[in-house]
Amino acid sequence: MTTTLAPKKDGLAQRDEAAKLISQDRVDKLITVVKFAMSGFVNRQRELGKQILKLEIKDQVSYDKANELYHSIKGNHDDGLEVVNPVIELANTLHKGLTGARKECDDLAKANKQTLAAKLKVFDDKVAAEQAERDRKARLEAEERAARERREREKAEREAREKKEKADREAREARERAEQLAREAEHDEAVKREAEKAAQKADRLEAKADSAEAVLDIATALREEPIEVQPVTAAPVIQRSASAVTWVDNWKGKCDNLELLLRFIVGVSESQPLAHPECLKLICASVFELDATADAQKELMSIPGCRAVNEKYPRGRK
Repeated sequence: MTTTLAPKKDGLAQRDEAAKLISQDRVDKLITVVKFAMSGFVNRQRELGKQILKLEIKDQVSYDKANELYHSIKGNHDDGLEVVNPVIELANTLHKGLTGARKECDDLAKANKQTLAAKLKVFDDKVAAEQAERDRKARLEAEERAARERREREKAEREAREKKEKADREAREARERAEQLAREAEHDEAVKREAEKAAQKADRLEAKADSAEAVLDIATALREEPIEVQPVTAAPVIQRSASAVTWVDNWKGKCDNLELLLRFIVGVSESQPLAHPECLKLICASVFELDATADAQKELMSIPGCRAVNEKYPRGRK
């Protein structure tokens, strides 16, 4: 803070000192003095003007009078300039000195801004590239998580299907066994009781098969549900909100191969020779139109022989 305020404080003090030497009041007084000194010459020119309006050149006498008036005009004018010119020269010297001081400050500030902005851009480009790489890795990780979840869902569905098929098979076998025992139990009480137990077991296994089918339906529905991968970006390492400058897009069109551009415009293939290739130097691509096209199409610009380049420039934040 001290480093910033000290030059400003000194500059304000020196400005006040300069105001004692030259101020609006002093300038007004100087102009009044100069005008007073010039008033005799101005009045003389007005008198000469009146004489010129009355003069009629018609003979030698009036002709000589006209020449005398001309010499009087020039002499009065030259004498008047001898009075005012030195003051004007001093004013010009003052103006040149002050504008020179301002220009020196402007030029140094501009050069410093450009130098610092170039350093900031190099760093910002590096940070942007690193950020893009982190974002890419973050997206890959998100996609891998989605793929892993998809595989887990498919595995759950597969296992549920296998359990259902097993439950169906066991229930079917149990029911067949129960029906077989029921047929054999017509005259045997022991077999009849065994058949009843087999039927109860078949009922339980069929219920288990129904439950396995419900689990399979849920697993299938979950597997068919789409997995959305949300846009993922990595946390920034550098907070650019504190930057003193922002970068403004500035798309420029570049023509690297005029012959390719010409062939594209007139519809001549590269295999067909040009009738007068030596005349290509008589043609130039419009920089204005190239820049306008690049600004409109940006990175999508695809004109043969030409390309779009974003030459960003810094703009100071308010």
